[in-house]
Amino acid sequence: AQINRTKILEYKNIREGELIIRHGKPVKGKKVKDSTINRELSCLRHMLNLAAIDDGGFLESVPIFRGVLESECDFARERVLSEKEYDAFLKQCPRWLKRVSIAAYETAMDRSDILRLTWVEVDREKGVIKLVGGRTKTGVKAIIPISEELGTVLDELEEENQKVSNLGNLVFTDSGKSISIHRLRNAFEKAVSG
Repeated sequence: AQINRTKILEYKNIREGELIIRHGKPVKGKKVKDSTINRELSCLRHMLNLAAIDDGGFLESVPIFRGVLESECDFARERVLSEKEYDAFLKQCPRWLKRVSIAAYETAMDRSDILRLTWVEVDREKGVIKLVGGRTKTGVKAIIPISEELGTVLDELEEENQKVSNLGNLVFTDSGKSISIHRLRNAFEKAVSG
């Protein structure tokens, strides 16, 4: 089959109507986001460009993607919880989720960065978190100040860390056990609906 602009637009339209898939099953009421479709189409464009550039390339020409891909600026998240919403949410959280949520709120760190954070990256003396290798999504180096509230959480976690084994030296655990993104998502959804 030939890949052309019309076929790419058809694919985009089909994907816009599809539900996201988690654990092999569609999630009711949650459609695929535009940013996901954008990344899929960007990957396709890259593969087509590679196929066309290659000596003795497989393609004579690459379809034009102008107007097919959305501007990434349109995908920025702008919603911030009010103080009342934030406090109500924290009251619904188990202790481990409350700590992770405070870290997210106080630092704007990505959940992957929070769940992978190790004590080596926490410099209490200087009052900062230095992400080794940079942020997970961007790879950009990050030095993040530790707020008073996050400092209190880190004090509790350090004290707990003395009492339980923590093989990965992770900062955010549940009784020394790592927290999976799946578990985090389920607990978060339960707290939000709570």
